Amino acid sequence: MTFYGSALFVHVAFAILLVGGGVYTHLAMTLVPRARSVDGVRSHVLWLHVLVKAIPPLAGVVLVTGVYMAFAGSWWGAGWPVVSLVLFALGGAVASLLIDRRVARLRAALEMPDGPVTPEIGVGLIDPTLRLAGSVLVGADLAIVFLMTNKPGWTGAVIAGVVGPTLGAVAGVLANRTRGAPYA
Repeated sequence: MTFYGSALFVHVAFAILLVGGGVYTHLAMTLVPRARSVDGVRSHVLWLHVLVKAIPPLAGVVLVTGVYMAFAGSWWGAGWPVVSLVLFALGGAVASLLIDRRVARLRAALEMPDGPVTPEIGVGLIDPTLRLAGSVLVGADLAIVFLMTNKPGWTGAVIAGVVGPTLGAVAGVLANRTRGAPYA
């Protein structure tokens, strides 16, 4: 057992939790419009709120262990660690500037008695920006996972770094266009 091996284990374990949180954000924004009760919507939003609070410490552990391994393995010249850090920063910006604030707004909007989700309530629960942000976050996360597992040079890393978030954004835009008014 080595310190590097232990750092790799911690890095992967916390990265799974971090990426899982991004996937759940995307999934929750797909499930919220399908919930028929305020309590059903509230359950998804409360889990998102828990994730919003858990993401910073999870991200900190992933960052510290990842930077350590990049130095210990002398990976900095390969391209993929730098592009991964850029994507990691993008994910952090999307999470803190868009997702966290919008989850707080949704949580405040749900401070009401339980009951059916009426069209009036439902309109306030549809958040295209949150859907788009969740999709971009998943795309960036998947690009990082690709970079970590394939370790491409600069060209491959930059291509993956552009393709992942772009595909996430395209998926988010398409999802927003195809969703009708679910509460009408």
